[in-house]
Amino acid sequence: MSEILTQNQIDQLLSELLSGNTSETDISIKEKKIKTYDFKSPKKFSKDQLKVLRSVYESFARHLAAYLSGILRSSCQIKVDTIEEMPYFEYNNALPDLVMMGVFDVKQLDGSFIVELSSQITFTIVEILLGGSGTGKVFEREFTEIEIALMRRIFKQMEKYTKDSWANFAEMEANLMRIETNSRIMQTISMEESVVIIVMEVEINSIKGTMNVCIPIINLEPYVEKSNRGGNLNKRSGDIIKDNLSRETVMANLKDAYIDMVGIIGDTALTLGEIINLQVGDVIKLRQTVDSDIKICIGGKPRFTGIPGIIRNKKHIKITNVLNNN
Repeated sequence: MSEILTQNQIDQLLSELLSGNTSETDISIKEKKIKTYDFKSPKKFSKDQLKVLRSVYESFARHLAAYLSGILRSSCQIKVDTIEEMPYFEYNNALPDLVMMGVFDVKQLDGSFIVELSSQITFTIVEILLGGSGTGKVFEREFTEIEIALMRRIFKQMEKYTKDSWANFAEMEANLMRIETNSRIMQTISMEESVVIIVMEVEINSIKGTMNVCIPIINLEPYVEKSNRGGNLNKRSGDIIKDNLSRETVMANLKDAYIDMVGIIGDTALTLGEIINLQVGDVIKLRQTVDSDIKICIGGKPRFTGIPGIIRNKKHIKITNVLNNN
């Protein structure tokens, strides 16, 4: 805690400054780092809301990394690096002219969002899919139709992962509308519109690059606010209802399944020689008495005890006890 000066000490310092007896080294002024704030583009999301976005796209990154590792048969790691808010023109101006971008339409957002892959990652994926080793070499040319067709398969898979990653917070049905390769002529989002950029680091083998998700804030803000107010809990309660319905369906189907049920009157132990010498009319002595309960086994395991009897000329077993078996 900093020292608080008394009024006498303040007067003494002022008098020394006026007289010129105090050197510059006697007074130390700590410089504070000032963070610039643009009042024209105020931040829309709080730290808690940004945590929601991070958790959503960390799930998205895990799903996509597992998928790419499978189809490429190579080590793939994706992790969320930063989440930033900025005007779309700043993000667009930072993009190279030739870039692989997937434009997705989301009915719930009443708008679109963009997924952009860096050229290092795009050419690495294409090279491995075509049988190469994935050197990460970038070609300064336009993408071919074959390369776009291969990447379309990757972007189509992102539709499912977007839905799965948002499942705990909102229903998101993402549909790939088109693939853009020229950032300068794309007009999906207004240049003045504020967007949130989720920057993800992608590493395939030893090749590193980035993947950016660009979402207009005006479309995303209601869902993030809802999740911050407990939308996750509401969704989880909905999941519980679905689980209960699924459990009831399973139990209804199991009720029609057949399973063996056997009543064991008694048992005994015989040697192999005694069994071989058994003849018609022989009597086998059991270890149970006549008035003792018999075991009722279900699926080969004893579950109940009962007493045998005959009702209307048919053999029956009346259950007398339930066995506690783990």
